Parts: sequence; structure tokens; C-alpha cells
Amino acid sequence: MKREPLFGLVKSLNQTEKTYFRKHAKRFSSGSLNYIQLFELIEKQNKYDEAILKIEVGKKYFSQYKKHLYEKLKEALRAYHSSNSVQAQLRNCICDFEILQAKGLHMAARKSLVRAKKIAIKNQLLPELVTLGKYEAILIKEEDNLQQLSQHFDNYQKSALQVNNQIKQTIDIEELHMAIVKWNKKIEWVRNEVEKNQLMEILDSPKLKIKLENYEAESQRLYINAIGYYFLGAFEDSLNYFKEQREIVEFIDDFNVVRCFANNALLSLFTKNDSFVAEFSGLQIFKSSSKNATEYQSILLVLLKLIELVQRQEFETACGLIRAKQEEIEKLKHIVDTKHAMYNEFTLMSFYSVAAYLGNREPKKALQRINYFLNNAQKDLKQDTYGIARVLNLCIHMELGNWDLLEYEYEATYNHLKSKNRINLFEKATLEFVNAMNNNVAYKQKLSAITKYKDDLVKLTKVKFENVVFSFFDFKKWVERYEIIISTE
Repeated sequence: MKREPLFGLVKSLNQTEKTYFRKHAKRFSSGSLNYIQLFELIEKQNKYDEAILKIEVGKKYFSQYKKHLYEKLKEALRAYHSSNSVQAQLRNCICDFEILQAKGLHMAARKSLVRAKKIAIKNQLLPELVTLGKYEAILIKEEDNLQQLSQHFDNYQKSALQVNNQIKQTIDIEELHMAIVKWNKKIEWVRNEVEKNQLMEILDSPKLKIKLENYEAESQRLYINAIGYYFLGAFEDSLNYFKEQREIVEFIDDFNVVRCFANNALLSLFTKNDSFVAEFSGLQIFKSSSKNATEYQSILLVLLKLIELVQRQEFETACGLIRAKQEEIEKLKHIVDTKHAMYNEFTLMSFYSVAAYLGNREPKKALQRINYFLNNAQKDLKQDTYGIARVLNLCIHMELGNWDLLEYEYEATYNHLKSKNRINLFEKATLEFVNAMNNNVAYKQKLSAITKYKDDLVKLTKVKFENVVFSFFDFKKWVERYEIIISTE
């Protein structure tokens, strides 16, 4: 279905933006206000229905009303955000300069230029500084100060060279970011030496070793290093880079601040670091002016709390959290479905929801959750998480006693993993365990298979590239609980 930009824009507005638009529209509009009526109707719709809108406002001029509303919304948003946007502030100063300069008010024009330069310097807007240098040259020429003009052009040249250098650095960093994103499309973590070597080709780039002056480029450089070591399962190294990023990320944008706080909190949990409470609190109290960042923040707070509760084995409380926060969980599903974004968050939410349900003795709900993940996962892309989810699916069926179905699921899972070349040590050990736990097997043989599987898992937690699996689901604790379940049957 074709997406309607106008509907998306209306639905993206927060309450204060809506209020501002209504006031702005009534203040600056004359004559017919059909487009305001159209706004109110769209605002009430959960799904865009143009047929109903045409009945309400009329078919004849509907296209004009849509276009008018779209333009008026953008006009109002520009006005609303002009005081918050650095670029808008800078544009206002330049506009003031041009007006005052044209009217011959050179001193007042210079003050506007000075304000503009302060904004550009504070926010590291080097290309804008070069542009401001052109305006400064105009003033100096009119003041007929040749010595100052010569000095100004020397500085102007240096600034231009610096800008060119920083633009090249930014492009280089963006290229490396795209390389790591492309690598991550197929797999989530490194599981063998070949994958490690592919990833290290990116992380070993000399361009990632040099600290950059520009905040945005430096933040991106630190993020690439942090996420790269996360994929390697080197969580301590990843956490150190994310901590560095947090020191400068506030100068970038709210979305990156939220993401950085969350990454620090997540890795604090993965590394059993006692800084989780501080990181989580920092994420809680952060006030964002961006709707996207605020939405992301609400989802991450639920996810991180869920992971913490599961790690502490407070499964009943974790299940209560899932029930209480369905709105945020559904919002995450919607983002994955419609925007194909936040897939890592979706994976973590899915696996830890399954862990909560299994820990709370609700295997049917666990099965529903893992089936939803498997039906919506990018199985041809994130091959390792998809494969582990299929293995986890076998464990849930075993706990439910679905032995007839389990035989079919086992064959399908084995064939899938083999076709994707994803039968690593963990998958091999778990498949052997599931195969050994046939319903017709004697109780003593089941206990023997469980003992062997527990020993295998303990060994795997110490094996390079295999221990990362347990960050998404603790199979060791699950099999211990399963042993208790079958002993009572």
C-alpha cells in the first residue's frame, strides 16, 4: 500500500506541536479553513482512509486541501522549532546581517555576524564558518582596511582547508559505518574465525584509530568501534567505547543520546557491571524534544528492565512487566514491521520475553512469543539469531511434551542450520541433546542426556565465539529447570 506522507506527518506531531499548528493556522490564514478541518479529521484516524475524508471535506478541491495542509504544517513546524534548531538560529542571524548590511547599518550587521560565528563555533559547523567568512570579507572591504583584509583571507584559506579535511574524515567514517552495517546484515555475532577476520578488516582500519575534532564524526567513529566489539562478543571493550561516546554524544542529537545511554546500560548487564542502575537512571530522566527519541526511549526502558529482571530470575515480575507494557512492545513490533528498524531490540525483547515465560512456567506463552519472532524474523539476514531461535523453539516443544511435532521441527531446524552453514558447537550440542530426549527413552537415559548437555554448556561458556549465545538466552539455567520438571512427571 502506498504510504501517505501527509498522514505520516500529522501522526508524527506531539501535543504541543498540534496546539501550535492550530494557533498558527488560524492566525495566518484568511478565508476558507477547509485544510484545518482536514487536519482534524486525519488526526482522529488510526489508519489513513481518503474516501471518508473526501466525503467530509468534499471531492472537488480535495487535492488542493491536502497540498495546502501539508505546506502549512511544514511552515508551522519551521516556526515552532526555529528557536531550538541550531541551523535555524544561524539562518536567522545571517538573514539579519543581510538586511542590516543592505540598509547600511554596518555596526549592527557586524553584531549579527558575531552572533552567527559564536553559534557556528560552538556547534562545530565548519562549512557554515567558511560561508560566514565570505560575509565578513564584505564588511572588511567596505571598511577599506587592507591589512585586516589580507589577514582575514589567510584565515579564510586555513578554515577552508580544515573544512575539506573534516569533510573527507566524515566520508571515510561513514564508509566504514556502511561496511559494518553490511557485514551485520547476515549475522549478529562472530561465530568463527572467518567471520572474525571479515569484521577485523573493518575494525583494524587506521581511520578508526584517529580521534576526530568534529563531534559528529568522532561519535560515529566511537560507535563503529563499540558496535564492532559487541559483534565480537568483547563486551568490556564495547562498553569502554560507548562510555567514551557518551561524553560527546549530547552535542549530536537526542536520538543518539538515548541510544548511547541504553547501550551503556545493556553492556553493564552483559558484563555484570554495577553501573547499570546509574545508566538506567540516566536514560529514565533524560528529557528529549524529539518524538522519535522519546518513543525509542520508552521502548528501551521496558527492554532493559525486562533483561535485568530475567537476569535476576525474577520471572513473575518480568511477566507482569510484559503485561503492563504491551503498548511499548506492540510499538516495537510495528517499527520492525513497517520501518525495518530496531531489529536488535526486537530480538532481545523476543528472547528475554521467552526466558521470562519459561522461568514463570508459562511455556505456551513462550512458544507463542518465539513463533512470532520466527514468523517475522529476517531469516536470510540475521542467520545466527534466527538459527538460535529455532533451537530454542525445540527446547520449548520439549518442555511442553509435543513429541510428535518435535520430530518434524527437529528435522526442519537441522536442515535449515545445515543449509546456512550455522551448525556451530552450541547448535551441535543442543541438537544432540534434543535428539537424545525421545519420548520413548527411559528416565535414566533422559537424566544422562541432561547431565551431558549441562556439561557441554558449561564448556561452551568458555569457548571463543560460543559464549556469546548465552547473552540472549541462558540455556544452562533452562536445562536445570527442565531437569526438575521431568523429575516430577
